[in-house]
Amino acid sequence: MTLQGYILDVPVAAVDLPDIGPVTTSLLQKFVHRELTSAYQVHTDTYHHWDSMSYKNTNKTIHKLRDLGLIKVKKKNQTKHRAIYYKLTPLGIFYMFYKDAVFGLNMADLFSNYETDNLFNYLLYPYFERSTLFSIRSSSVQISIYTYLTASCRLIAQCVENTKSSEKFPGMRPVLHWKKGHEQQYHPEFLSYLECRFELSFSDKNLSLKRVHENKIEIKDIANYISIELNQSKKKASLLRNNKKIFEFDILPATVNQMELDFWDSEGYTTKSNFAQAKNFLLFELEAELLKMILSLIARSQNPLPIKQWQADLQNDLLVLGNDKKFIETLKSITLIYENATSEFLKIASQIQPK
Repeated sequence: MTLQGYILDVPVAAVDLPDIGPVTTSLLQKFVHRELTSAYQVHTDTYHHWDSMSYKNTNKTIHKLRDLGLIKVKKKNQTKHRAIYYKLTPLGIFYMFYKDAVFGLNMADLFSNYETDNLFNYLLYPYFERSTLFSIRSSSVQISIYTYLTASCRLIAQCVENTKSSEKFPGMRPVLHWKKGHEQQYHPEFLSYLECRFELSFSDKNLSLKRVHENKIEIKDIANYISIELNQSKKKASLLRNNKKIFEFDILPATVNQMELDFWDSEGYTTKSNFAQAKNFLLFELEAELLKMILSLIARSQNPLPIKQWQADLQNDLLVLGNDKKFIETLKSITLIYENATSEFLKIASQIQPK
């Protein structure tokens, strides 16, 4: 599953869920500690806690979590007690981070019991070896990682909520801005929109985007030949695939002199196509959260902790991170991005003439 496929499946469902409240959330957390958990085990875990409830109410709450899709039945024992075992679903894992309900949970339990969850595949495993995450002992390092995951899930959820809102108002924004008499500017969002809206798939290899003349754009790769052609009245534009018309855009002038035109798709605004346009900005925002986590880890490494065991755990984690090849590569790439961004900013600033 791609990141886009994951987001259109799990977070889209998460933002529609009701708030389950602190007591039910606390009970949901109990499913982190084991790969499979029964109602009796949950009841035992909470028996002496502030959120304790009767076994009957525990079972009732578990059924609620199951009906919401946050947990699922994984195993039924054929013993006389007929115990039913549950585990968190991908929706349940995302929901806990989205609702900021993970702090204090044991990281080793979370990653060992739910190692293959796609949230970690997209947000953690590209930057850390899995063995590193299993070895983290310091609560301060766990907080940095949990904060990153929580902020990332909230960004994803916000992006989903925005695209779902756009779906209710089909004419909110154009899919393409056309400047007549200028070399056309192409954005990844427009290609993503075309892929989602018309089930196309563009290859980066041999991809060519060019303006043939004032009224025609061509997009070519190994498998596709797409063209967009303005009609004579400049009120419509045809989208052609292999010279066969597959859609017609509405066109409205973006400026009074009609030198700039906006292409509108009044039919195809769905959460899927809207997200395709927002995806690149979301990836940039997620990268910013990754940078915050890196800076947080660096800051924690420079500040000794007051309790000896805490400091020992922190030093253990710093040693593990220092031997993690993926993490070292992440540091190098972040450093390069920062240096390039700084250089570009100073270059632009130096070219501005004071008034």
